[in-house]
Amino acid sequence: MAETGPPDDPSEDERLRRWREERRRIAAEERDRRLVKELDTGAPAIPKPEIPVDLRNLRIKAPDPGHEPAEPNASTTNEIDEIQARMAIWRRARWHRALALFVVCVLAPLAAVFGWLTLATKPLYETRAVLTISQPKQESQTAPPGLLGAIGAPQGMAQVFMADEFVRSPALVSAVLDPALAPRLAAEGLGDLVLLSHDALASQIDSSVNIQTGMMTVYARMPEPAQAVALARLVLDLVSTHVDDLGADLRDKRLSVAQDSVNEARASLIEAKRALVALQIEHGELDPRTRIEGIYQMIAGTESEIVALRTELGRVEVAGSGDSYEAKRLRELLEKLDALVERERRSLLEPRGGTTSLNALLMDYETANQTVSIAEETLSAALASLASAQSEVALGRSVLQVVVPPLAPGKPEYPRIMVALFITLVIGLAVFFTARLVLFDPD
Repeated sequence: MAETGPPDDPSEDERLRRWREERRRIAAEERDRRLVKELDTGAPAIPKPEIPVDLRNLRIKAPDPGHEPAEPNASTTNEIDEIQARMAIWRRARWHRALALFVVCVLAPLAAVFGWLTLATKPLYETRAVLTISQPKQESQTAPPGLLGAIGAPQGMAQVFMADEFVRSPALVSAVLDPALAPRLAAEGLGDLVLLSHDALASQIDSSVNIQTGMMTVYARMPEPAQAVALARLVLDLVSTHVDDLGADLRDKRLSVAQDSVNEARASLIEAKRALVALQIEHGELDPRTRIEGIYQMIAGTESEIVALRTELGRVEVAGSGDSYEAKRLRELLEKLDALVERERRSLLEPRGGTTSLNALLMDYETANQTVSIAEETLSAALASLASAQSEVALGRSVLQVVVPPLAPGKPEYPRIMVALFITLVIGLAVFFTARLVLFDPD
């Protein structure tokens, strides 16, 4: 007897069909709510995960091989078309919002910058002048310290850097706006400069230094080519005057130091000679060395006579005439000569008439004479330094030379519209993509 399958349960099929319809209805409602949320906020909503169905409580009948799948009904097709239409509306709304954001972040700033640069900004013509400051090299000069000495910078680089700092400083702006230059400014068409602020005028003047060549470039910007050339020439004149004033101040200080050294050396020499003369007048000795040398010569001659007399006395005593008149006379003469030598020697060491001894006088005289010699040598060296300083000051003046004079420019240099538009475009695109990511895709 053949086995047969379990009979179909109509109630089971009906329950499965109702469950499927309920799931389709819930899915459609979820899609509708998600689309409404996306249209309201402009960002796609994340679908909530569906609650899994416990299939253990479901009894699904095995499909019949001879049974054809059911065709989708009309309600399902309409729901799909409605969802696709809503998605198309959402995409168009999203694209419109992105376009509006692009216009606000990119196109509007570009138009504003372009309009401001072309309509509200005056074109500026820029002219350039190249100058150098030469200075004769002195024998006493050494290589400059630091980086300039290491790279073998040419002479005058210190003056070039000082001129560059002067051009970049507010001192140049103050010099340009000096009331004493008002007639020149008016004559050269630069009268409008007095109406500018210090910062605005400083932005129209600039400079740079080429370390390798030792040259300085001055930039001047004005609304008219002739005005730019006139401003550049004015800046060159002010720089030349400033360099000359700095050099004159340095030369004056150097000569003042050398002259002070000469005056101090001369005063020291005069004081030393006064002390020497006072010493000579006090002791009544023009040169105590002469007297002392005479004393020593007399002592030496007397001692020679004493030696001769003692030799003669010895010969007499040997001859047996020690008690004779001649022997007595020789002894008396020796005593007198010994007393004379002793007295002369004491005169060198003992004070004379309440004053110092001859040896002390000689020491004071030698000290005073040496002081005079040192003062004379110091004065000679100071005079040589003064002469050298005067020579270097006369030959070492810095000379400002204009290598390339300022010429009238053919076209305006500022504003640089393409550069400004490119920078604005880069910034606008960065802002656009950042805002788009934050507003449209927050998750």
